[in-house]
Formats: sequence, C-alpha cells, structure tokens
Amino acid sequence: MLTLELRWFTPEPLDDRELRAFADGRVEARTDRYLLGTGDALGVKRRGPAALLEHKRRLARTPVSLAIEGASLTGFVERWRKTWPDRGAAGNDEAEWLAVEKRRALRRLGSCRAELALLRVESLAVVHSTLAIETTEIDAIDSLLRSTHALLRARPKLAASLRIAKSCGYPAWIHGARWGSNPQPSG
Repeated sequence: MLTLELRWFTPEPLDDRELRAFADGRVEARTDRYLLGTGDALGVKRRGPAALLEHKRRLARTPVSLAIEGASLTGFVERWRKTWPDRGAAGNDEAEWLAVEKRRALRRLGSCRAELALLRVESLAVVHSTLAIETTEIDAIDSLLRSTHALLRARPKLAASLRIAKSCGYPAWIHGARWGSNPQPSG
C-alpha cells in the first residue's frame, strides 16, 4: 500500500483530555516494537499485542510550508510503501527492538486520517507527542495540505509546537533520537 504522510514529533507531552478532545472521545492504547538499526528510510515494526510485522519504506520526501495564523509552518510530506510480510517472517528474535507505548487519538479529515499520539519509551523515560496526517490517495498532496491547514488552524497551540527539524516518520525519529546515555536502546 502507498501512502502520503506529514508527521511531526515534539517533546511536549499531551494529556488524556487533549487526546479525547482530538478524537471526539475515543483513544486507543497499544505498544509497538520497532527494529533498531534500519536507518531513517526503512521501518520494521511489530504492531500491537498481535505483533503483526509491518515494513515501511520511504520512497520520496518533499518539503512543504503552510501559513497558519500568519506564521509559516514547515514540514516534509513523505511517500511510503507499506507491506505486511507473512506471519512466519516475524524477524530475528535476537535483533534489538525498541518498545514504544502509544496512546493514539484518530479522526477523519475528508480523504485523510489524522493521528495525535502520546509516545512513551518506558525503559528510557522518554515521552514525546506526534501529529500525523496521512492519506492513501498518493496523488492528493493538495488535499493532505488542506486537511493539515484546517486541523492546525483550529488548534494554534498544537501548530506552535511543530518544527521542521521534527518533521519525519517513525524510522527517522527512532534512528535520529538521542536516547540519553544509552545510544542503542533495547526493548
């Protein structure tokens, strides 16, 4: 499956009230495990309690700018190819995986899906938040940007916390993060 995604990470945590308001009440909790050492353009994760394996490869990265309340917000729209290998291809159990606990709020924005999530890497006491807008209509970058603009215009506090240096997918966030004194976390 091909997708377009615009995502930011921020070290500012969210509370449950903010998550519930974003999703009109429904918040999902799960833990995903990400394979370490794949670089910033390839993600391999075990999704939730079923540990379903997902591969995600970045195919393109395009800088974008949005005018929100007189300020310019920049980020990267990334094109991804997602695949789900056979369950028997669950990966090497000896590999290092990073467990990321997520509390996710989802909402529809036309042909797009928005996600606001609180992320906790418990073994390292790292807390972040992430905002993503995604679509499977891979030629719909204008729709993605319009949806992002409408969402952030309605939430200026959230827009103010987003920076281009923190605009990336999970593989780049995990690959580029400074995990305290332990540069190679395991989970």
